[in-house]
Amino acid sequence: MFKNVSLVVLVVLLLLACLMEPLVAGRIGGTQTIMLGVVICLIIAYYTRDDVPFPQAVKQVVQANKGLLFLLIWYYLWVTIGYFRDIESVPFVEVKYHLTFIFSLCLGFFLTVNKKYTRLLILTMIPFMLYHALRAKRYVDMTGYDLRAALIDEEGKLGHTYYWTAFAMLVLTLVGYLLNEKNKIIKIIGALCLLPCYYALLICGFATPVALGVVGHLLVGWAYFKFSRKNNALFLTRLLVLAGIVTSTALTVYVLSKAENNPRLYNISYRIQRMLEDPRGGGYDRNESRFNLIFISLDTFKENPLFGSGGGYLANPKTGGHQALFDYLALYGIMGGGAFILFVFLCLRNAGLRCKQEQDWASYGRFAAVGVYVIVGIVNPSWMGPAAVPFFLLGQPFKLPKPHPVLNPPKMRAQMYDPTRHSRHQKVLNPPEFDVQAHRRRNLRNPL
Repeated sequence: MFKNVSLVVLVVLLLLACLMEPLVAGRIGGTQTIMLGVVICLIIAYYTRDDVPFPQAVKQVVQANKGLLFLLIWYYLWVTIGYFRDIESVPFVEVKYHLTFIFSLCLGFFLTVNKKYTRLLILTMIPFMLYHALRAKRYVDMTGYDLRAALIDEEGKLGHTYYWTAFAMLVLTLVGYLLNEKNKIIKIIGALCLLPCYYALLICGFATPVALGVVGHLLVGWAYFKFSRKNNALFLTRLLVLAGIVTSTALTVYVLSKAENNPRLYNISYRIQRMLEDPRGGGYDRNESRFNLIFISLDTFKENPLFGSGGGYLANPKTGGHQALFDYLALYGIMGGGAFILFVFLCLRNAGLRCKQEQDWASYGRFAAVGVYVIVGIVNPSWMGPAAVPFFLLGQPFKLPKPHPVLNPPKMRAQMYDPTRHSRHQKVLNPPEFDVQAHRRRNLRNPL
């Protein structure tokens, strides 16, 4: 009865998410908020005896990642101290981002151990991504412009650059899981759903998510070439796959740079052209470059390099507000910001180790998503925003726990009966069948 109610709750959540546009809106959290709710409903609805319970799953992953968790706890200690140093500059939405970050981390622990829920989450998110992609296309078809105008016309319901960065991470993980999917029907349907998702990402009007999507596909190809099975017969295949991804990526960048006459791609085309002509401008003129904002954070960092200036992150005049890596150092110093930076790069290392262990497309897609999260913190203030949800829930950048002797018992192989090795002190797994004829012959030789 309880599971039936849980399934009803899951269906109602999906219907509400599809029918009510604010739930899909970028300003409320969009797909990221839905992902958290879907995982909770999946845990309630599909929990079986084969699953590792939530507390036990968290305990296993924490034991395997003690150093990683220590860095994160140390970082939050200094964030708390920094907030109390300038409590008036901390907006409530920033506290909500931290709670979402921690909640996503715990759910990521559970998904790391119980892999079937990750697959269910991916399959559940495909309709949401398709719905948002088709809605974005409808808006562009109606107006003839890209989605940057939606920030004014529809109050940001079609998502800001932070949302589309997370959307690019979802696409990368979806590509990896679909390539790894054994069910051909699901693979074909998922591939068809990917096409409008790619189109929506291209017309979003924000250059950073598009560029990160391009870089993410390069990371998928590199992970496949680097971590797939080292076989001389497959070396040429690996090389051809990598060359194909690099070539298609280069062609995509070239076509976008020449699409200035297309109103839907104008903003992205302009940014890419400026980036190719003057990389130091970061897609803008040098005087307006986002790289100039780094110096604001560096000046604040120099005043107190060990402990930072403290205070909230969002809309803080002490930071440039456009590069999370430098902004964290300015606010929390080496003690706090340095700990989080080390945490992020160790997560990237763990994703690479999992690629080496698992050697499948799903792990390559996760590695690309984690790599995009690392890069976006260098060029955008997105380590705190919506990108953290797919980073933990789908990227799962943790070391895998060692097999538990009770929760993961080794499979016993039935031993064949060997009469020469059998003794009365040995337990016989497969005893021989009783031979009636041999018994009669023994009785005839030895009558009573």
